[in-house]
Amino acid sequence: MLRFLARTLLGGTVMYLSGLFLWERYYAVERFLPPQFVDNQLASEVSRDLAIVWADIAGALVLAVLLTMVISWRDRSSVVDGLKTGAMVGIMIWGGVDLALYANFEFFSTAALITDPVIESLKFAAAGAAMGLVGRDPEPRD
Repeated sequence: MLRFLARTLLGGTVMYLSGLFLWERYYAVERFLPPQFVDNQLASEVSRDLAIVWADIAGALVLAVLLTMVISWRDRSSVVDGLKTGAMVGIMIWGGVDLALYANFEFFSTAALITDPVIESLKFAAAGAAMGLVGRDPEPRD
């Protein structure tokens, strides 16, 4: 249980901080992308001026719990296994969420359908690699 908590806290922290880093880099280069790739007119009308930080951190922790569970179920816990598992889980979660958003809302563009899962899978991969540092669960004693 202690290892699960350590993985979750470490993974959630890495997920939150890598998200800040990756999205900041994306928004820095976004202005140089062609207009058909970036459609922020409607998206800027629905986004907040300032994010609610506690909710952002709590969301990273909830996603880290999910990733910790998947890594625990796989019974493999190296940095490379965590990285691969994190990337796979991240692309599956955000690919599904983004397809649903694209299907139901006009503010979600085709470009976002591609870039968001890729950037989010990088966050999950970093968190999974950090979780792999914590190590493998001990074998149960008979």
